[in-house]
Formats: sequence, structure tokens, C-alpha cells
Amino acid sequence: MSAWFRYERHFGRWCPVVYHEEKPGVPKGEEDLFTAAVEVPADCLSTSGEPMFGRLQAKFPAPVATE
Repeated sequence: MSAWFRYERHFGRWCPVVYHEEKPGVPKGEEDLFTAAVEVPADCLSTSGEPMFGRLQAKFPAPVATE
């Protein structure tokens, strides 16, 4: 199983999101609402194979708000 991590901007706030299986795309014209997706590294998976959001957020910090 592959999992992908990225941030998505909702209501002015960056939220961490994990997608399972397929790498998510970015709709045209909405590039400023998404960060690039990165494959979840093994050190950010629990023993049961689930993504650990705390480790992911520490390893891949959210973008700094410019507004």
C-alpha cells in the first residue's frame, strides 16, 4: 500500500491530509491551495502501517501563511 501526504488550504488554514493508494492531483487554477504530495516514508508509519500525522507534520511542516 502506498500513502501520500500533503497540506490543503481550507478557510485560510493549512490542513494535513493523507491519501491512500493514488498520488493526488491538483486541479488547474487551484495550485495555491495544495502543497506537493510526498510519499509517506516508512519512519512515519505505525507498526500497523497507518500514517502517523504527528511525525508527518514534524518532518514536513505546513507552509507559512503569507496573508
